[in-house]
Amino acid sequence: SRLQRGAGSVTTDPQARLIPLTSLEGKEIEPTFSPDGSQVAFAWRQHPGDKYHVFVRTLASEALLQLTQGPYSDLGPQWSPDGTQIAFVRFEEGVRCEVLSVAPVGGPTRHLADCDKYEGDNLAWSPDGRTLAFKSPEASGIDFLTPADGKVRHFTEVPPSEMLDSTPAFSPDGGQLGFVRWHAAGVANVYVVPVSGGEPKRLTFDNLKVDGLAWEPDSRHLVFSSNRGGPFSLWR
Repeated sequence: SRLQRGAGSVTTDPQARLIPLTSLEGKEIEPTFSPDGSQVAFAWRQHPGDKYHVFVRTLASEALLQLTQGPYSDLGPQWSPDGTQIAFVRFEEGVRCEVLSVAPVGGPTRHLADCDKYEGDNLAWSPDGRTLAFKSPEASGIDFLTPADGKVRHFTEVPPSEMLDSTPAFSPDGGQLGFVRWHAAGVANVYVVPVSGGEPKRLTFDNLKVDGLAWEPDSRHLVFSSNRGGPFSLWR
């Protein structure tokens, strides 16, 4: 991967090593660390055609715990900031989309809200754990869900000339929301907007694909995956 350097320096540990975390058959995707860094939740399907379900692996052992099951795929697990629950999307494109939560030790799932059945398979917790950014049914913009009471508030408004907003990511200080605005199929850019409201600021002008978005801990820089240099790589 390539990292495009912007303002500020990026250091790399010369002793860094890649250590396989899992070696399961099939496909493992969408990993998310627990807040204390001791566990990883991810979605796994063992065979092509199987449905994805959410699993938790403890870093200190080989123990693997299956949290979800059923006839639909469970995707996009996101650990709550207090570590008490994992939100995820029960998703079958064009058929259904439901935001649920489950305790990381297992147990019954809790329905939080319905989501968009075409574009609803990504979530983001606010740092205070009070809000989930998601896409409600038939929403082109990004919405805010309050898990405590199930209330939904529309947040970003997509201009008529644009297609949709996706891939929300709260800054660690809770003040901003990064997201991807799609102008057309395969044509997107990175934007950021204050959580308190205001006009979104466009950060990139590539008009190419953006697949994934994350904040650095300083809340001043974003890292995203894009094909802006040819093959997909990481840019800052």
